[in-house]
Amino acid sequence: MKAKFKSRGLSLLIISFFLLLLNTGCGNNSQVKRETNAKGCNTANSFEKMYYNGLEAKKAGDYDKAIVIFSKLATAIIIDNNGDDVEQLALVYNQLGVSYFRRGNIDSSIVWFKEGLKINIKYKGKQSIEVANNYKFFALAYIEKKNYDKSLFYLKKALKIQLKNSATEKFDLSDTYKLISFVNHKKGNSKEARKYLQKSQELHGK
Repeated sequence: MKAKFKSRGLSLLIISFFLLLLNTGCGNNSQVKRETNAKGCNTANSFEKMYYNGLEAKKAGDYDKAIVIFSKLATAIIIDNNGDDVEQLALVYNQLGVSYFRRGNIDSSIVWFKEGLKINIKYKGKQSIEVANNYKFFALAYIEKKNYDKSLFYLKKALKIQLKNSATEKFDLSDTYKLISFVNHKKGNSKEARKYLQKSQELHGK
């Protein structure tokens, strides 16, 4: 079967991947340690509320508002300096990256994806799913910049982690295969494009 890509193909792939973050909260509540500060305020709940507000702004397409909220949240987490919250700083940095990406500021998005990657490597480990997702963020950003070599480089790094990590979801692996197929198609590597598209389809029994 030949690999087929319509002009909307990339947008659909991007949307499918970012939907994971679009409707995601601060993460599993069990990962958020409930700490009460000296004034009796639950800082964890406060951070979660800000994070949720940022997601809602992004979902509504108000990326400027989302950027303001996530920037304030990042600053608040750094000032609070609670270990559990600092670990989740990667989520906030990546949301900043996604917001800039959706606004069309690709270079700025890459800056924040790099910050998210640093935190994820430190707290989650180099072979974690979180790091793999960060590499996919880079790949999508470089696709937008039409730097297909660099995009493929990061997709291969993400794929290597996903294939070794038992926590990898089938739909996420399929998405990676589709993106690798797309990038190879753009590079003119039809054989590789078909190979990875087939791998994606095999995951769904097609």
